Amino acid sequence: MGGSGGGFSGYGTVSAKAQLLASEAGTQSSQREIEINEFLEELLKDFNSRDVDAIQTHLQEIEKVLGREIDGLDAILFGGSISKRTFIEGTSDVDALVFLDSAKYKSVTPKELQEDFCKLLQKRFPHTEINKGELAVTIKFSDYEVQLLPALRENGKIRIADREERGWSSPINVSAFTSKLTKINKVNGNKVVPVIKLAKSLFNRLPQQYQLSGYHVEALAVDAFTAYNGRYTLYDMTKHFLNYSTKRVLSPMNDVTGQSGVIDSYLGARNSFDRQHLSHYIKDIAGRFSGSDAVSVTKELFG
Repeated sequence: MGGSGGGFSGYGTVSAKAQLLASEAGTQSSQREIEINEFLEELLKDFNSRDVDAIQTHLQEIEKVLGREIDGLDAILFGGSISKRTFIEGTSDVDALVFLDSAKYKSVTPKELQEDFCKLLQKRFPHTEINKGELAVTIKFSDYEVQLLPALRENGKIRIADREERGWSSPINVSAFTSKLTKINKVNGNKVVPVIKLAKSLFNRLPQQYQLSGYHVEALAVDAFTAYNGRYTLYDMTKHFLNYSTKRVLSPMNDVTGQSGVIDSYLGARNSFDRQHLSHYIKDIAGRFSGSDAVSVTKELFG
């Protein structure tokens, strides 16, 4: 896929630079902002050059292995950040949904299917590390790490493993959030998806115990840009997102897909110790991103 969300190119043109120089209030952007925007654009080009074909090759081979032995395997499709085009190598997992015939496998537990996946894949990839987790089977290839989640389709929704009940989850409306993200991205100059990618790269610098899930970052972005009225530049929008997140992470976020009550339950209750510390760390990143006159500081943040 490797898409950008449709619209962060063009800052190198004369008209785009002229537009950047004049804000809606009529003030001038600094030379520093222009340079930062150009740097962020180049960074995104690098992010988007990832070899999705290589991942697809892995999935095709996995589908052959599982399809030969598992009757009723419908398809293996990208999920998570790749399907939403917000993937950043090194900060996002490669999630793949293994869709099975609901009529045949509704009474089979996800754990049993994961056991079958592991046995079959270990025969095909004997020298590759394969682990079974709570929700997925993880295959650590030399280039990418792929997570396989058993899934069932049901009336336009899906079921995956339920972490607590040990069976299938309630129907999840995966399209609900994706549609919302697509809409917010479009009304904000197709810049929200690129900003999510930049934010994921920055948040990768957070301490391990405060690493945010990809879905959490995406949900924060949807919240942050629902009523955004600033300039549509990568610098302005990333700055806004970081400042917004500093406060928003202090409160739990509801999960619109129905997969769980809240997206960020791992951070505890409102204003918990973990939430306050996370807010502090993000505030530090936000300050370094927007507070220095040196473009080199911005580059160091993404280094």
